[in-house]
Amino acid sequence: MVTIREAREGDVDALVDLVIRLKRLNSEFDPLFSARNDCAERAREYLLNALRNSKNYLVLVAEDMEDSWCVEGGH
Repeated sequence: MVTIREAREGDVDALVDLVIRLKRLNSEFDPLFSARNDCAERAREYLLNALRNSKNYLVLVAEDMEDSWCVEGGH
């Protein structure tokens, strides 16, 4: 069973990993979408800001037993 919930600060490491993986995948299809060297730091900063500013952002995590996936939306 999959559970959808709001992300918490404890989820940030996993979310940053997913963002980096997505950026790298995008760059495989188009080099113009290459990930910056500071991608992890910028993703962490963005996600923490989004979690702390829940009036303007919504970050959701889908959990399935041991695996977690994220869907993020905002602004």
